[in-house]
Amino acid sequence: MPSSKIETLDNAYSVKIAIPGIDPTEVSVEFDRTENVLEVSYDGKGNEFVSKFKKSYKVPSTVDYDGIEADFDKGVLSLTLPKKEDQTRIKIN
Repeated sequence: MPSSKIETLDNAYSVKIAIPGIDPTEVSVEFDRTENVLEVSYDGKGNEFVSKFKKSYKVPSTVDYDGIEADFDKGVLSLTLPKKEDQTRIKIN
């Protein structure tokens, strides 16, 4: 199972997953808006060194799922999940 690191930033959540030796086009990243679950998986086909895996992360409902971004660099998948603007208190004119 790949190691991962999750951080809460001012305007986003950051998820980094170490998956060296895997072609990033073979990694599936999905976000379930109903359950607020981020899922990263790899089927392991064609790679004798890395077995299949599936990691799920429950994320806060404050994630702006339309703005989720992914980047893959030097064997690390980096996901940025921006936070929605705070709508708990608004000014009414």
